[in-house]
Amino acid sequence: MTRRSSRPYRPRKSDFARWLVAETPPGRPILAPALTILNGLKAKGLVVDYAIGGGMGAMRYTEPFTTMDLDVFFIPAKQGISAGLPGIYGELKRLGYDSAGESVMIEGVPVQFLATDALTEEAVRKAPTVTYSGIKTKVMSAEHLIAIAARAGRKKDMVRVEMMFNQAGIDRRKLRDILSRHGLAASFKKTFGKYS
Repeated sequence: MTRRSSRPYRPRKSDFARWLVAETPPGRPILAPALTILNGLKAKGLVVDYAIGGGMGAMRYTEPFTTMDLDVFFIPAKQGISAGLPGIYGELKRLGYDSAGESVMIEGVPVQFLATDALTEEAVRKAPTVTYSGIKTKVMSAEHLIAIAARAGRKKDMVRVEMMFNQAGIDRRKLRDILSRHGLAASFKKTFGKYS
């Protein structure tokens, strides 16, 4: 019987591929096609910029857990009620990828596109660039992911916030600044007082 270490799993900053170790067949980086297409959307000017958030983004900083899709927060190239989604979906359809519910299946990975608001746009703009299987992409910082999850307030988001505080090196000063500037400090303190 293998003895499990009591220390939490801490992925190396360059080890983006560890997200899907258990699910990825050998030699097949499962996120590579989706990331290549996302970078293509940016290169074509259909989005100003994007970053990975949600559960997949959180797994950059925590032990792997179950998540349903790849949440891609994007800054729209065009403003308005459609927030750039028709252009994105049109390009994906041209490439052979159709939407299924709230997501688009790209080579077996459900990708959900979410237009940014003030908090998530800041998170996209400040997201660090990382490399996955030789492909550059951006993943939101742990502090922005916590602020976004705490604002959403769903049970799974609350669990994710706890995980990140327990497993990631959180810059509490940076987090307090983000929460304060986006009007989330009081509600965060009420729910997560021990981390304030």
